Amino acid sequence: MVARVGGAKRKRVTASFWASELGAFNFGWKMINGTCGGGRFTLGPLGSKVCEEFAVRVGHSSATFENRGWSIRVEGRPVYNRVSGPHHRLDVAFSGHEGAPARSLPHGLLGQAFSTPELARVGKLDVYPEGGHFITSAMAEGAIDGEVASYEVGGPHETRFVFSRFDGADREEAAGAEREEAAGQLASGDAATTD
Repeated sequence: MVARVGGAKRKRVTASFWASELGAFNFGWKMINGTCGGGRFTLGPLGSKVCEEFAVRVGHSSATFENRGWSIRVEGRPVYNRVSGPHHRLDVAFSGHEGAPARSLPHGLLGQAFSTPELARVGKLDVYPEGGHFITSAMAEGAIDGEVASYEVGGPHETRFVFSRFDGADREEAAGAEREEAAGQLASGDAATTD
């Protein structure tokens, strides 16, 4: 996660949840790490960190990241029936409340769903064979603005891509329902990737 915090200070905060740090009992002493204005932090079970309006709270094998009406919940889980590869996976849920989607005008692969909730974004789908090896060809064509390559970033905490709004100014919260409706943006209600 990457966020700007502190208002005019424009302090940068980063946070990462590392599935590779989870052990046999599904937790790790260094499963969260990040920075707050350049200062580093590491968190394990039941740890917490506040950096201006950003907060992270860690459970046994989960963490909740909150910033200005946005909430990201990450849960570490074992990979069952594993053949090879990682031993743990991360399940991620995003939600926006307190008018965050209307204020932030989010974009990106997930953000588009928040900024246009009335628009069903269904893109190209693969047809899976009954068995055997399969390579996907669907890359969300029709559901996203532009093409997949437009969303590629240079590194884990990079925020620049063709449609990035990270450095854009937040829109003032609408004065009333008429203004929100006229702007065609999400009203002050909640929105989530999982319902």
